[in-house]
Amino acid sequence: MRPGRKKAMALEDTELRSLRIPSTAHRGALSPSKHSYLPTLQEQAREDRPQLAISVKANDHAVQEAQRSARPETQPLTDLSADLLESMKVEFLDQGGALNGEQFVRAMLRNSDLTADAQETNEPVLGAAKAAAVMDLFSHVDVHGEGSVSWEDVSNYFIEQGMSGGDEFTVDSIKTYEVSQVKDVSKHETPVEKLVYLEQIDSLVCLSRGSRSFRLYEPKRCALQHQVSGHRGTVINCCYVDAWAQIATTAADMTICFWDSHLQLRNRLAAKDVQLCLQWDTVSRSLFSGAIDGTLSRWDLNNMTLADLRKGNHKKAINDLLMVHDINLLASASSDGSILMWDTAMMKPKKTFKGHKKGTFSLAYSMARRPDFREKSTASGGTNDTTKNPVGTAWSRLLW
Repeated sequence: MRPGRKKAMALEDTELRSLRIPSTAHRGALSPSKHSYLPTLQEQAREDRPQLAISVKANDHAVQEAQRSARPETQPLTDLSADLLESMKVEFLDQGGALNGEQFVRAMLRNSDLTADAQETNEPVLGAAKAAAVMDLFSHVDVHGEGSVSWEDVSNYFIEQGMSGGDEFTVDSIKTYEVSQVKDVSKHETPVEKLVYLEQIDSLVCLSRGSRSFRLYEPKRCALQHQVSGHRGTVINCCYVDAWAQIATTAADMTICFWDSHLQLRNRLAAKDVQLCLQWDTVSRSLFSGAIDGTLSRWDLNNMTLADLRKGNHKKAINDLLMVHDINLLASASSDGSILMWDTAMMKPKKTFKGHKKGTFSLAYSMARRPDFREKSTASGGTNDTTKNPVGTAWSRLLW
């Protein structure tokens, strides 16, 4: 090798080793370590040590190269695939279920095409930028700064990024929330068990533990508007009936009550068991309810009678009902861990979903993210007996 070429390579290596890549998650920069391109966090200089400033004019060219190389192929989440996820899961299992920062970066680079791209293009600065991007990804997943992440942490982060719906996988695409200054100043005798937002009348229904009444709040100012009494047992759930412009509530007294716009009691239906959830269907103009014994009921509000019921499909209580309007199916979530999709006209289940180890308690649906029936994005919340935490059984979320 010619002496001139050897000297040029030495200068290039020195320039690369002194490279600093800003990190959005830390007050500092990511820099290649002494013996590899694996990034290490270099803290920013304090005001009393100005001589350690990160920006050095000699490195301006290298920094510009790194910034130019921060194109989509340097973003780790753009390289996600089923094979990569499976390989990463194996890495976590081999390491006892958790990886620290260095292990995570090495695993991501080893199981993806990040390092291969850098070697093929012979761009050491690009390789360092990609490694820095993976380290930055680790810092976003490790939100509590524990220095290690589990497979559950990583997979949940990927799901949240996918649910954000953005074209770019950045932490900025996830909505962040801050504590509002608006607070409920009214007194509650018992803890709040459930909040239900009724979009049709822009009101928030508050249901408290053991309370035979329910409250209506104005959401923007969290101002108490009404406290409604009438049930003889604890109010459990509610929904809005568009066709009658009424609020339907169910309670432990085994009744379903209907309240008009002035919150006057208009009608009362008697059930054979406690109904835990309600759902109005505008197409069939029927009210559906899920009972504590797993029975699904359909009510005819024209005649205020029970029109039909199905028992035995769910082995335990039905905790939530959700009408999926674009496919005209009713989803029911049960304590037996299953979710059934019902044809409301025939009152027959068309599809069964199983995944939660224990009960399924809530459902949500995103119409915008449904590519077809088989891959509809229905999110369910339940308990998982394989995951424990200090305060009890952990919640799990599944996408269907």
